[in-house]
Amino acid sequence: MKKKIFFAVLIVAAILISWQVFKKKDRSEEKKYESVRAEYGQIKEFVDTTGQIEPLNRVEILPPSSGRIEKIFTEEGAKVKAGEVLALMSSQDRVAILDSARAMGDKEYEYWKEAYKPIKIIAPISGRIILRNIVEGQTVSASTVLFAMSDTLIAVASVDESDIGKVRRGQKAEIKLDAYPENTVKGEVFQILDEG
Repeated sequence: MKKKIFFAVLIVAAILISWQVFKKKDRSEEKKYESVRAEYGQIKEFVDTTGQIEPLNRVEILPPSSGRIEKIFTEEGAKVKAGEVLALMSSQDRVAILDSARAMGDKEYEYWKEAYKPIKIIAPISGRIILRNIVEGQTVSASTVLFAMSDTLIAVASVDESDIGKVRRGQKAEIKLDAYPENTVKGEVFQILDEG
């Protein structure tokens, strides 16, 4: 009889323990939902791609003749206005005259320095210096590119075939540069080429 009571108590205990375990499991699996009110808003779709920054209009500045760079007034990245003096250079003739005058003394040198002025290298357009290819004292030929300028920089990007249908002319664009990852530049799509 004791055995029957013992097994009955054991079975009841097993049932109670099982019921408690399954009850907790059911509560943890209970899904929790949160209700929110629907709102009208804009849905934005982004096309992510990579590209390069290039000048739209690139102007290379060459010296009028061979000579020596005397003074430079600007650096790469600087904004300049049309007509601004970028550098001074002496023609080969001026270099020869000043070198001879220097041998004759300071007074003679100062006279010829004032009488025979250096050539001004002038910015032909307003824009940004994207290349400075010279240093002071450098001898240059008439074919040496002294500076390169651009009035506008553009981002040239290749868009995947599956995304090209989402891109339209006039569409706003956000451009992130590796050099300035914390800044976003606003732009606009102005041209879509058929191949690229």
